[in-house]
Amino acid sequence: MCGWYYCVYLVSNHTFHGTPYILFDYEKLTFYKPDMEKFRNLKLAIEVCEKEKTYPAVLNAANEVAVERFLNHEIRFDQITQISQEILNNHQFDAHPSLEHLQAADRWAREEALRWNS
Repeated sequence: MCGWYYCVYLVSNHTFHGTPYILFDYEKLTFYKPDMEKFRNLKLAIEVCEKEKTYPAVLNAANEVAVERFLNHEIRFDQITQISQEILNNHQFDAHPSLEHLQAADRWAREEALRWNS
């Protein structure tokens, strides 16, 4: 399923204060430029998308584990981006990754995120 469609589907099938939230009932949605210093993980995600190759797989894996660790009260919220950034900094970049290389990068990043200590 395409990413944007999935987001629209999820948002359109939820409730807000007991009222169904139907995205298509709104004629206009307004988006504001995000504060990249406040939303550091968004800034990091944009940078990673521009680099492509194995970077997005590494960021995604590290972020998923970091968020899970936060939800399990193992780390603070502000450490999610710190973990992702440190793992990206230590990542061995692959300019022409195969599927196997992407999977290996994903596994490596998850293991590093699990081992991370402040």
